[in-house]
Amino acid sequence: MTKKIEGIAASTGIGIGSLFSMKMETEFILRESIPDKQIPKELKRFDRAVKKSIKELEAIRQRVEKNRGKASAIILDTLILLLKDKELIDTIKEIIKEEKVRSEWAIHLVRLKYERIFEEFDNEYFRDRINDINDALNRLLESLKRKDVKEKVFPENKPVVIIADDIPPSEIASLITKENLKGVILTKGGLNSHSVILLKAFEIPAVINIKAELSEIYDGAEVIVDGIEGEVIFEPTLATKKEYLNKKEQYEKYLLELKSVKELPSETMDGYPFRIMANIELPEEVELALSFGAEGIGLFRTEFLYLFSDKEPTPEEQEKLYTTVLEKMNGKPVVIRTVDIGGEKKSAFFTIGKEDNPALGLRGIRYFIKNPQILTEQIRAILRAGKKHRVKILFPMITEVEEIREIKEIVNKIAKEENINRNDYDLGIMVEVPSAALIIDKLAREVDFVSIGTNDLIQYTLAVDRGNPSVNYLYKAVNPAILKLIKNVADEGRKAGIEVQICGEMASNPIFAMILLGLGINSISMSPIAIPLVKRTLRASCIRNLKKISKKALNLSSADEVKEFVIESFLKSCPKTLFENINLIK
Repeated sequence: MTKKIEGIAASTGIGIGSLFSMKMETEFILRESIPDKQIPKELKRFDRAVKKSIKELEAIRQRVEKNRGKASAIILDTLILLLKDKELIDTIKEIIKEEKVRSEWAIHLVRLKYERIFEEFDNEYFRDRINDINDALNRLLESLKRKDVKEKVFPENKPVVIIADDIPPSEIASLITKENLKGVILTKGGLNSHSVILLKAFEIPAVINIKAELSEIYDGAEVIVDGIEGEVIFEPTLATKKEYLNKKEQYEKYLLELKSVKELPSETMDGYPFRIMANIELPEEVELALSFGAEGIGLFRTEFLYLFSDKEPTPEEQEKLYTTVLEKMNGKPVVIRTVDIGGEKKSAFFTIGKEDNPALGLRGIRYFIKNPQILTEQIRAILRAGKKHRVKILFPMITEVEEIREIKEIVNKIAKEENINRNDYDLGIMVEVPSAALIIDKLAREVDFVSIGTNDLIQYTLAVDRGNPSVNYLYKAVNPAILKLIKNVADEGRKAGIEVQICGEMASNPIFAMILLGLGINSISMSPIAIPLVKRTLRASCIRNLKKISKKALNLSSADEVKEFVIESFLKSCPKTLFENINLIK
């Protein structure tokens, strides 16, 4: 009997195949003590497991690179680097020696430690990073087993759709090279997880967070994965299957057109230029961004330097990392944001203390003006890295002119000490609170560029926590109040002769990107995967129409009115583009 279940579209496309269920469960681990004389033997056992795990991951990485190129294999590099991380490995070894326990228990304690750190984050991206750590630790546990565990054999002779609670990146990587894998269904998972990023890179349709018990589903059942609408159809009728096969064919034709956009100029149909850049979290994502056609790094977040480690990074370590990113971008613009700590992002390095309202508390640049040492070291490292490759330094959470003036004094002092000319680097600020957007005419005189962080700007302007299900229906990017603030920043930036860009999630939506271009924002930064679709949409638009539509949208009364008007207007001016992207409107 046909059954349709809704979920979240994670990787676009249509997949049809026979169901293959997988269980990815963490084993229950007992604390096993060992005598002193056995500790050296246990450490050797652990070292063998590390080497075996790295060897396995490197083999998977080679297969992925062979099938899809270096960019897709980068995610495996992240896991390999975790297993090569001296601090992580030494921590596990110290537990083995000090507590006199077997390796399994030491790994378990390290896992608990990271879970406690990451569970405090409201940010979905950072919550998803615990999956990478778990993946690496699970590899170690598997390698420690005395005998190989017999697992279900993946069928090779027919199209297959996998269903599981969740699948770690390394397991996904080993599966996606199989030609008969046609789709993935997860009852859990996050849109920013490395598993989902891999599925997108390999163009394997995926739906996550479906509401279904795996016990109710049997292997071999025919299933359709609709990664466009976010639906799963179990045991479809012949008529339903025919409908989806047609939809699949149409989508694949569209995908071929989409891929061709990478090498085309970034300009509208009437010749208006724009720039599309990438937001990245880790240095390993640079090649991924370039593979999708990024024209620069519009936002390189640096929080991972502190959130993923127990040890403060040295200026030398930071300089090496920033230099690597700048060299890989080979002259393309790179915006490095200084560490944005506070709010949902916490670390043992920063003693913020308990706050009743962290979102309005000691976060971003506010913390570092009070505690400048870490900021000073980071600025020094960025400036040194920028000696050979021009760099843009971005400061978060600016509220008033005095803050940026104080920061400029710090930067100028360091630049003088390093014998670096002021014309050899750019300084910019994040516009993410209403006060900064309203006094942008004053702030623009102090900096070389500004970057609008729409995620926080929407939250602070509308007084809405988008993570709160009771009020997140009010979190609307096209609320006229938000559009007016963006327009004001764009206008004042143009008057001051400085670049204005947007790096929030709003830019990833093709429809919203058209509105932004119409408002005067011609530089936008987004998740690398979103770049081809947004670029193709903007190329199919005319700036004259976008300006007219955006101007009228500013005078409407509500986000719903704006959305309705914009959709109707775009249907008239570029119906083909809107029809293809209608499912992306939020």
